[in-house]
Amino acid sequence: MRAWSPIAVCLCLATPALAQVPVAVRARARFDDVQVHARGRRITLQGVLRDDLGRPVPGAPIRAEGQRARTDASGRFTVNLTADHDGPHRLGLAFQGNPLLGPARAEAAVDVGRRAVSLAVNPVGDVPAGQPVSWTARLTDDRGGPEPDARLDWRLGDGPWIGAGTDGRGRALLAHGPLAPGVHRLEVAFGGDADRHATRWARGFEATQPMGVTLTRAAGEGIRVEGRVAPGPGAVQVVITVDGQPRARRRSGPDGRWAADLGTLPPGNRQIRALAETDAPGWADAASEALQVVVPTPPPPSPAWLWLPALLGLAALAWVGWRRRPGPRRPQPRSAPLSPLTATLRPCAEPAPQDGFRVSLVDALTGQPVAGMVAGLASPPEDLHVPPPNARPVDGPIDLAPTPAWIWGQAPGHAPACLPVRAAGHFALALLPASAWVQHRFDRLLGAAGRPTLAFGVETPREAALALTGRGAPAGPVAELVAGVEAACFAPSAPIDLVHLERLAQAIEGGLQR
Repeated sequence: MRAWSPIAVCLCLATPALAQVPVAVRARARFDDVQVHARGRRITLQGVLRDDLGRPVPGAPIRAEGQRARTDASGRFTVNLTADHDGPHRLGLAFQGNPLLGPARAEAAVDVGRRAVSLAVNPVGDVPAGQPVSWTARLTDDRGGPEPDARLDWRLGDGPWIGAGTDGRGRALLAHGPLAPGVHRLEVAFGGDADRHATRWARGFEATQPMGVTLTRAAGEGIRVEGRVAPGPGAVQVVITVDGQPRARRRSGPDGRWAADLGTLPPGNRQIRALAETDAPGWADAASEALQVVVPTPPPPSPAWLWLPALLGLAALAWVGWRRRPGPRRPQPRSAPLSPLTATLRPCAEPAPQDGFRVSLVDALTGQPVAGMVAGLASPPEDLHVPPPNARPVDGPIDLAPTPAWIWGQAPGHAPACLPVRAAGHFALALLPASAWVQHRFDRLLGAAGRPTLAFGVETPREAALALTGRGAPAGPVAELVAGVEAACFAPSAPIDLVHLERLAQAIEGGLQR
């Protein structure tokens, strides 16, 4: 018979009692695949809660910096937080545990900061008084991308603030009723939010009304003209032009009247205009209708005196050739002169809407329609070289309904132009020839570089462009623009790509600003 030890006997007697005591063994929990993302001051914390066997834990409560979340069926969780300041943050994750799982903790680091944004408002400039006005405000990030769903506040002067929201392209329309003549100030502000810093834009502008200018020929010998500026601010500067060239300057009296003696004019048909200029707030420059004057041809000189001008000319040529040594020849510009067009607005005939208008575009010098003229409506234009969708050829009067904010026009061989439409009256839509527009654009770039405009006959465009590259402008666009300027000045029959030249000029301006 086998003997039992005392220890074995004790264990046998205690086994039923030990079997009745419950023993709980909890598994360990851990956080896995923890990711943190920040956009501005908004923080998104994501991850997965698993047990020590790698299985997801569904329905578990998670806490992160005072916020609560619960895992889904796959053990994933998402916690959204908002930081109270910019800079680095350390975020703590905690799972308190349950009867089957032990607690778990984890940390994540993130750098939080709000983004800088900028405001731009177009168009910026004077507006016609007595008509509704509108602007387009655009909110963009530091890379020029749109900032949608942002609240903008704007006001005129000391008026009340008006709210507007940006659309998907980051734009907001700011519309206002008719403005009184004078100087106004537009302010647009973005107050900032959890993602973006606050910013503000403000600029002054002027609401103007046109002056009225009349021009007549006074009686008597010689060519003497007179006129009156009314309505107007009183005494203003009046420039009298003959065939587009300034001939005389006069200061009108307090009642707006003026007179000028133009002296001797070249024979032929001459067109005389009066341009009224003023710096008075609330008034815009204006031009009179053209006055046609026929200057007779003088009788030929006596045959006995025909030899004297020839001898004087030969003597002058010999003197100049003896005094001056030959130097390098410089090509001279051959740009066409300015050719303005005049637009006349009058109410539409029935059954057009009552607020519509009929516009006729004619040549300011001949009064005849312009061949190949294209016109359309823009409200307001963003790119002057891109025709509006409703642009069409002008072969007669055009009915516009309702009243547009801006009218856009372009003629063959000319650069496009755009002006705000007034309720009635005349205004000049100045269309520069393409070659003249290229020269003006090049002169503006030279002015931005801090040097005088191009002096033809003294220097070439390539020599003047050295000032642009010396100020940081990119050499490639400068070389292309110089080639375009030379082609416009010295080969006017060659086609001119105004859109490409404008893009080059904008790239050069960006280099000068840096």
